[in-house]
Amino acid sequence: MVLFLCSLAVRVLFWLPPPVRNAPPRFDEKAYFMKGAALVGLVRGADEGAWEDESDVWSAHFRSRDGAWERVYGGGAFPPLQGVTLAAGFLLFGDRVAAARLAMVLLSALTTPVIFLLTRSLASRRAAILAAVAHMVYPDFIAFSHLLWSETTYLFWLLLSLVWVVRVPRAGQERRALLLSAGAGLALGLAALTRAAALPFLLLFPLWVAWTRSGVRKRLFSASVLLIVAILVLLPWEILLVKKEGALIPLSSSAGFNVYLGATAGLDEDEGNAQGVRWAARKAIRERARATGASEAEAARELALQAIRSDPASYVHRSFERLQSMWTENRIILRQFALGSYPELSAAGLVTLRIFLAATLILFVFLAACGLWNRHPRLHAKRWIVLGLLAAGIPPLLTVASSRMALPVLALLLPAVGLGLDGFVGRERRGERLLPGVLFSLLVLVNVCVRWSSFPW
Repeated sequence: MVLFLCSLAVRVLFWLPPPVRNAPPRFDEKAYFMKGAALVGLVRGADEGAWEDESDVWSAHFRSRDGAWERVYGGGAFPPLQGVTLAAGFLLFGDRVAAARLAMVLLSALTTPVIFLLTRSLASRRAAILAAVAHMVYPDFIAFSHLLWSETTYLFWLLLSLVWVVRVPRAGQERRALLLSAGAGLALGLAALTRAAALPFLLLFPLWVAWTRSGVRKRLFSASVLLIVAILVLLPWEILLVKKEGALIPLSSSAGFNVYLGATAGLDEDEGNAQGVRWAARKAIRERARATGASEAEAARELALQAIRSDPASYVHRSFERLQSMWTENRIILRQFALGSYPELSAAGLVTLRIFLAATLILFVFLAACGLWNRHPRLHAKRWIVLGLLAAGIPPLLTVASSRMALPVLALLLPAVGLGLDGFVGRERRGERLLPGVLFSLLVLVNVCVRWSSFPW
């Protein structure tokens, strides 16, 4: 409770300024806001009730039920849970953008004790407290705590699932193992209903449970329960996708579109030309769909495979560029300042902020690498954590990437950060633990310096 309240206080402090609370939804925030507002309209009935702030054009735009179901579905591009979460914020706190942002603040604050529970299962209590504090104060997690993007909701459910996954092998009674497996499957299903990026974890988490439990029957039973529950959670949305799109599509109708972007455009979402690149790609997909009679999702997949087969070397090169774009200072924060979502900063202030964000990322990577390579005490299930990092990091490398795409990887590294901090707090410094941290932080430093001029000031 103390960790939650402290985390909440930090996040509310950054949510309170009027520029933040009243900032209009931007980029993908718009789509999520539309889903949430449309759901509220469906719950209340057509034109029922009045919006608290009639001057808020976003809220006023979504009062009617007309076309609400189509706005909720949104072409199947985004799974539905983020819209449901924002709708809950509207119903609890009022019909304003600030209410949706406050719902995200609460969810981000709840994630802090989840980090504590996860790290406590993998390391010491002191490391768990330090990992929770790292989540509490790290700038990226604070910034996204009041943005309407799905990262905060996704991380909460993914990390909660992981808390239960690591506890399944230690469950003594079969009933407890059953409940933990079912809980892990439920949370994992909800994570996948938030972001399609959770797909690799639908394979990883059951394998984790099956490999680490003792006894063949117990292994198969726990892994099966986890997977079946997750599939049952996803099934209604998947059925709707098949019905609407006319083909089997894993969680998001935009998957093929994103792969096509990754195969052809080399899109970095932090760059200023992102919207133009997306429009050009959508035009090519629509033309292909009209020419072949296929759906746009099928046309996108066909174009993506065609592009990859014709020039695989370029695809690999673009994947490397996307890796670079992920491991730099979080440019979404800088862009929010540039767009007026935060109080205005001078040019010198923006440069100072950028240096600060880069420095905190480098320090984060240093501590995480020290924790991962720490031998005494060591991080339990380290190999599985590394596989989790790959599961979180590979989808952006194959599709589109930006600095915000690294957020799930950073979240999964928090137990290692806590353990790395624990080593310094305990003054048990050893060269073999410091060397990986120095090497990885230097790599990030070089990448930040190389990409310094790429941000569109």
